[in-house]
Amino acid sequence: MNTGDFVSLLPLWIISVIGIWYSFPVCIYLFRPNAIRSYFKDNDSTGVMEQKGVRDLVKKLKSMNFEYLGVKVEEPPLWKRSQEEVTLKSVEARAFASIGIKNRTIKYYFFTPFKEGKIVLTANSSFTEADNDEIIQSSVAGYEPKEILEIHKKSVASFVKRGFTPYEEYTRQSRIDAANLYYNSRLSRRQLRTAGAINFVFFLVFCFFLILPLLK
Repeated sequence: MNTGDFVSLLPLWIISVIGIWYSFPVCIYLFRPNAIRSYFKDNDSTGVMEQKGVRDLVKKLKSMNFEYLGVKVEEPPLWKRSQEEVTLKSVEARAFASIGIKNRTIKYYFFTPFKEGKIVLTANSSFTEADNDEIIQSSVAGYEPKEILEIHKKSVASFVKRGFTPYEEYTRQSRIDAANLYYNSRLSRRQLRTAGAINFVFFLVFCFFLILPLLK
């Protein structure tokens, strides 16, 4: 390979390396869809709270008898960027509340886990709709937090009527347990495996373009 060939192939190699870097961590979900690790930070520092809209939302939730619980981190496999959520709880509402930022937009949801492994999640956006014997998951845009919480409570009540029992303790540890419960659900595992499969294809394509010039 001469200098001219190297220079012409350099952009392709750079793109391939970048593609491998971003796609490989997601490939892990194909084999381990529950690979996301959740934990609370030892301190309350988070960039999420720098957003005025987030601080205002926290105040609204506190006025609805939610209590601040801490900053929960969801850590994907390898070097994929972690996500931070401001987490609150309400024993009265039998729900956790989580606030995060995705694509510069404030996202929040109410989350109620059940002792029997059932899950109710009601968000202001960005979650796949589901209503089955394992999970009731809804995305409701354009409503105030109080209205979304009422919708969430109705979904919780529908599982309660079937004889299922929500968590009694709403602590940091029970929130971590609930996160693990969610990522082990059929819905989450299917979605993450699909993302893993798609990225695995991209990973193979980028690897092919990376080594193709060396095979000539």
